[in-house]
Amino acid sequence: MKNSSPNILRVQGEYGKLPMLEMVDRLRKTYGDIVRLQGIPGRRRCVFLFDPNDCEKVYRTEGPWPSRISMETIKLYREQRHEVYKGESGLVSSQGEEWHRFRSKVNQHLMQPRTIRPHIGPINEVADDFIERIRSIRNFESLEMPATFNNEMNKWALESMCVIAFDHRIGCLEPNLKIDSEPQLLINNVHSMFDLMYKLEILPSLWKLYKTQNLREFFRVLDNLTRITGKYVDQAKQRLAKKSVENIGDRSMLERLISVDEHTTTVMIMDMLTAGVDTTSNTATGALYHIATNRNVQEKLRKEAINVLPSKTSPVTLDVLSNIPYLKAVLKESLRLMPIAVGNLRTTNTNVAIRGYRIPKGDDLIMCHSLMSKDSKYFPNPEKFLPERWLKDSAGTIHSAKNAHPFAYMPFGFGPRTCIGRRFAQLEMETLLIKIVRNFHLEWNRGKLKLRSGFINTVESPFQGRLYKMILGNSTLVRLTLAFSRSETIISKRSATTATGVQSQSTFDVEWKAAKPYESIPGPKPLPVLGNVLRFLPVVGEFQNISTADLMKQLRQKYGDVVKLEGIPGRRRCVFFFDPVDAEKIYRTEGSWPSRITSGPLKLYRKRKEGLFKGEYGLLPSQGEKWHQFRVKVNQYFMQPRTILPHVGPVDQVAMDFVEMICSLRDPESLEMPATFNNEIHKWALESICVIAFDHRVGCLEPNLAKDSEPQVFINNVSEMFELMYKLEVLPSLWKLYDTRNLKKLFNILDNMTRITSKYVNQAKQRVAEKKAEDVGDTSILERLISVDEQTSTVMIMDMLLAGVDTTSTAVSGAMWCIATNPEAQEKLREEAIKVLPTKTSPVTAKTLNNIPYLRAVIKESLRLAPVAMGVLRTTNSDVVIGGYRIPKGDDVVICHGLMSLDPEHFPDNMKFLPERWLRESSNSVSCTKNAHPFVYMPFGFGPRSCIGRRFSQLEMETLLIKMVRNFRFEWHYGPLEMKNGLLNTITTPLRIKFSDI
Repeated sequence: MKNSSPNILRVQGEYGKLPMLEMVDRLRKTYGDIVRLQGIPGRRRCVFLFDPNDCEKVYRTEGPWPSRISMETIKLYREQRHEVYKGESGLVSSQGEEWHRFRSKVNQHLMQPRTIRPHIGPINEVADDFIERIRSIRNFESLEMPATFNNEMNKWALESMCVIAFDHRIGCLEPNLKIDSEPQLLINNVHSMFDLMYKLEILPSLWKLYKTQNLREFFRVLDNLTRITGKYVDQAKQRLAKKSVENIGDRSMLERLISVDEHTTTVMIMDMLTAGVDTTSNTATGALYHIATNRNVQEKLRKEAINVLPSKTSPVTLDVLSNIPYLKAVLKESLRLMPIAVGNLRTTNTNVAIRGYRIPKGDDLIMCHSLMSKDSKYFPNPEKFLPERWLKDSAGTIHSAKNAHPFAYMPFGFGPRTCIGRRFAQLEMETLLIKIVRNFHLEWNRGKLKLRSGFINTVESPFQGRLYKMILGNSTLVRLTLAFSRSETIISKRSATTATGVQSQSTFDVEWKAAKPYESIPGPKPLPVLGNVLRFLPVVGEFQNISTADLMKQLRQKYGDVVKLEGIPGRRRCVFFFDPVDAEKIYRTEGSWPSRITSGPLKLYRKRKEGLFKGEYGLLPSQGEKWHQFRVKVNQYFMQPRTILPHVGPVDQVAMDFVEMICSLRDPESLEMPATFNNEIHKWALESICVIAFDHRVGCLEPNLAKDSEPQVFINNVSEMFELMYKLEVLPSLWKLYDTRNLKKLFNILDNMTRITSKYVNQAKQRVAEKKAEDVGDTSILERLISVDEQTSTVMIMDMLLAGVDTTSTAVSGAMWCIATNPEAQEKLREEAIKVLPTKTSPVTAKTLNNIPYLRAVIKESLRLAPVAMGVLRTTNSDVVIGGYRIPKGDDVVICHGLMSLDPEHFPDNMKFLPERWLRESSNSVSCTKNAHPFVYMPFGFGPRSCIGRRFSQLEMETLLIKMVRNFRFEWHYGPLEMKNGLLNTITTPLRIKFSDI
């Protein structure tokens, strides 16, 4: 083609209105497997290659410093912004030795397989948050995602890239992210950058002769990107400067790069943020489409997902990523059919002959892999989505990709200039997709997905892929639909308001009208004036001195799966739910700020102690926006998987001391523990939570601890506190009318607890103040919280001590009893313990905790049989229909997981202790938990208001139990375990467990 300029002009040219992919396809059909394009103003002549043999020759002869069609507009911008870039062009626009020097500095930190390991946990957390984001923004009835879902995918990609680059979340997945927020502006400007680069670098343009309007707009966009990314980099450097020297390089990409060259680091991180959003989000979107449109593929993928992720909340780990061959094949096939770019660019470094033609040094080449990868010569049935063609066991089949030319398919390029972010993009996509498939069923019925091809390919057609939430053990499917926006260029002009996850008003009105009125909910009928109070009185009351568990059982047996209880003085009416389907709807409709039956007496106490609490009431009694503000401040220090890592060693030491205490306390002849062993477990729990909170031991495990010692007084007060709160919050009480005797008792106890915890907190703050500046924030939770807000840190630490003793000690006590009464399970557990702890004194490490699946199954099963609480409390934030009944806004509900998890419908052999039901390899057994409804068993709650101390509690229990099983054989000779059900469940049976040395 001698002079193709007229044909490229948008107005009159035969190629002008064609998308990039279609233009390239037409060139091939018209001119063959090698095509020259020249005569374009401002462009060097270019040769398109459509044969993989020719591509191979280009790659094999490009040398160690490959050149490519440079992004000259970016190079010009960075030259003109010398004060920021200081002559460093980065990988995209540099060439030759300059490129090689830059790439050599960063390669080891980005290209080696092990480089992704520190980022798996954080990326998993972002994926989990995105799963919750899907649930919160979908339409309640149709479960369709808003039209801005493309933008949500971009937010996920940006948040993932930032957590890799900085080991820090920037808030892309926060609800109602403002349109002028920096994350949203960065996303919009990345879209604009690629759109303008296509107009400037690919289409005819005169920007080299003068500053065109597009070039000026391009520079404005890059100024925005430089400002925002530069700010993120500077903030990350400030955080890094506060770390101790020995910790530098542990996790974030910034930490590892900065030791090489600070300026190289800045430019590389900026390029990661701008290049890692559209590319990854569009690739993941394409994969979702192909999964949704290929049901057989999806079912195979789901089996793989269930195999590696036993529960829907199971974390993705390195082991998981090593065992998902089918998902990797799905991604490869998706990229084959829906590539992110037309092909790879190169500029010849020497004269070269290709297909008999002389290609002089300095000519530009485009290797069109996007068309080659859909050529039937290399991929039979090229239009079919067949992930199987990429599997090892497909080698003998006609479709096997092994039969394809190795240079036909090159989604990440080849050779020294291959995509440097490949491993991170794969980590992000694999983690998100395996999580989505594990949680949802996808379906598509909107025709073929269209791509808008430009500098990179983007999803153009509205994506209406249906995602169904899979209810295991039930053929019912609850629909969830994803809708993708039409074009990325619209996003910047569109309101950032997202769907709330609530039904449309008209649909809700229909459902509300069809539902039964609240008054028709069955339950104990209140008497006039007296209400139901007589039922709780001694002698005459049917519920006199009844435990919470027995009350729930009686209500369910007599009235069914939905029961109301009203007419209790000082109590709002309340509805009990015993069906997991209803439980799921409550959680799904609670919104981002779930409300719950508040700890009213605790809130009143903290109000009256204004001088100490200063209006900060903590997580338990707070509601709405105030609760949300507090939770957001502390979440990152409690909920991220990596948050436990600094505490593994100290918690292990506490556990080791407790093992030694067992040896000293047990009867020398019977080897049984004394009747006070329950209290010793409380001491262990308090010591563990203190070492986490303060990185300091408070002496709970000292021999002969005095009864009036602060640790023992605190332990006693915690137990008394929960008992009094049960009397005040659950049983009939008039404390809201006047200060009852029980309220006064509670306030006295809270005074003691506040005094003790305040003393511990103040002592810890003094130790922090005495540390060197660079050491602050290394270990204790207090050190990390205090940098956020001193008052928040004080209240949060107090709540940790209040809530972290009885709960954890009850849970671990129940597990000890289950281990002692099930010798077969104990022996399996001991085999696991010996494997991860070669000697009895071997320390528990993070690696240990990643290799104890049977212990985790033991803890899950013991919590099922002996839960710490009988259910989860919520208060409806809006009118809602649950179980076919109208539940008005502001009504209290109790989700009775304690009974549901003992239901044989969901757990066959429901009263048997079977840890195997939680293991991956039990997926085909009748007792496997995959047959249970996912909302039956919720020991730590669900959603935004789930237990914030879960990770620490699990760390403490896992560490102690693995150490104990490694050191002792457990025996029990005293009959069933008895529990007292109140606000929390407590074990009343003296734990006279026999501990024999092994």
